Amino acid sequence: MTINPVLALFYLYLIANFIAMQQGLANGGMVLEGRFFQLEPSSLIYSFLLQFLVLFLFFLAYRAFNSKFQYKKMALGANWGWFLILVQVAFLVFNLIMGINIAGDGARIEGGSLINYIFILLQPDILFLLVGISLLSNRLFLINVLIFLISMALRGWMGGFFIIIFMLLTRYYPVRISLRNAFILLCVVLSFLFILPAIIEAKWAMRSGVTLAEYFSSVSDSFSIEKYSLASAYLLNRFQHVGHVALLLENADSVATAFHNGAFVGYWMDGLPQYTVAKAFGLETFKLNSYMVKYFFGITDPTWNTNPGIAGWLFVLKEQFVFMILYLFFIMVIPFYFIGRCAGNALLMLVACFSITYLFHGWVGAYFNIVFYALSLIIICKTKIYSKRSPLSSANKVAC
Repeated sequence: MTINPVLALFYLYLIANFIAMQQGLANGGMVLEGRFFQLEPSSLIYSFLLQFLVLFLFFLAYRAFNSKFQYKKMALGANWGWFLILVQVAFLVFNLIMGINIAGDGARIEGGSLINYIFILLQPDILFLLVGISLLSNRLFLINVLIFLISMALRGWMGGFFIIIFMLLTRYYPVRISLRNAFILLCVVLSFLFILPAIIEAKWAMRSGVTLAEYFSSVSDSFSIEKYSLASAYLLNRFQHVGHVALLLENADSVATAFHNGAFVGYWMDGLPQYTVAKAFGLETFKLNSYMVKYFFGITDPTWNTNPGIAGWLFVLKEQFVFMILYLFFIMVIPFYFIGRCAGNALLMLVACFSITYLFHGWVGAYFNIVFYALSLIIICKTKIYSKRSPLSSANKVAC
């Protein structure tokens, strides 16, 4: 059996949202971001069906372009690997010294020193994903993976482990699972589920500044039936947003009015280039993801975001959603073609994975940045800017 990471994500998010819908129907509502909301059964069902349609169309877009090209991948030499190590270590040290980029914390590298702007420009996490998957050296790749996981953990982002799984499946595709490997994988999954409450506690400990001594002194309390129940609910909520879409559906008129009154910016303003232009002209960049936290959860000055989903934008935009369809064509269909043609199916597969984990959830800017940097990397590798001493491997180079 061969594991396709895009197909695996398709089923993972579909099943998670279906389970969440069933729970919502049984309970008359859902707990979203720690608060219970009563939701109509019709809202939950309609939201799930719309989610399924979006998810299915995303997967079809990937399959359409994936089948056009042979499975090849961009191959980057050792210079790229050492450069990536340098950037990641510098970013890790910078965050530790400055105490910023902690998940859920309002502090960000949004200005001040030249170093801030360098990291904003480089986007080390995105750089790791795009360059890491294309490195020829497995040793340099694994070193970068270790640095990435440490960096993410120190910033309170436990999603780094999830990202690495699908990055590995993409880098080494096709990954075939035998009965022996399936048994090993099952043991790994069960081990992960066993320590899941402790992992979640570690996440909140990092975000709240709890010392290691305090964390280890109380970690034994994590392994209780109540903690496992809470951990299971928390894990499910990381993959579902059917409740958020239903919430937008039931409040569509008020949220749409707020949008037209300028309470938050449109989806097209979400992304690093757009943010840079907005800052240069002194424009606001308050997004729907943050507006939902303020409007639905009562956080006056939110330092975290939630998930509107592409499906949720439909209820905000109403008949203007047709323009978002055109925008999705611009940031998804066209890039899929050029990435597959110029960089190979491996990078296309990685970007398609993030179209599900980011774009499907409504994190338009996060997905846009990955596409923007993927296309930029391809351009660099195709022009004379790229040194001939560390070119794309001639055996794996994809013509453009």
